[in-house]
Amino acid sequence: MNGKAREIGMHDSYFVEPTGLSSSNVSTARDLALLVRAASEYPLIREYSTATGLTVDTGYSQVSFRNTNRLIDRPDWDIGLQKTGYISEAGNCLVMQTRIGHRPVVLVLLDAQARMARVGDAQRIREWLESGEAGERPPLRGSGKVSLRRDTGIEGGIEQHGSVARRAALG
Repeated sequence: MNGKAREIGMHDSYFVEPTGLSSSNVSTARDLALLVRAASEYPLIREYSTATGLTVDTGYSQVSFRNTNRLIDRPDWDIGLQKTGYISEAGNCLVMQTRIGHRPVVLVLLDAQARMARVGDAQRIREWLESGEAGERPPLRGSGKVSLRRDTGIEGGIEQHGSVARRAALG
């Protein structure tokens, strides 16, 4: 896993296990944006990550899963790939590949204070990008400093430094 991370340019990440549930896994918003871009090359990942719900036959029973990203159900969002998550060290997180206007965008929202805050921040980032005021501070509700990032190797972007992790909208 670490080898593949390096291969796709994730130089500030280290993983001790693949579930994402260990606080020993370390990454940055920029590296997670690179991971989203790489994962979006796989149609099955795109399909499963954007399904409203899925039922899996385990051989013993049927297990149902529901997508926790409420933006999936909204027709005004064009989401190609997404993943939500939570561990206490990183808070409520969302990575998402979408289109805003006619522009492809990868959102990486980390350390949201509440589960629905990441959805609200995604909506505010979209409104901010659509407003054409991309040089101004985006109206996020998280804590920390927001600055434009041009050195990410990814066209455009913002990065907000929160108390534990980072938030970014990278195009």
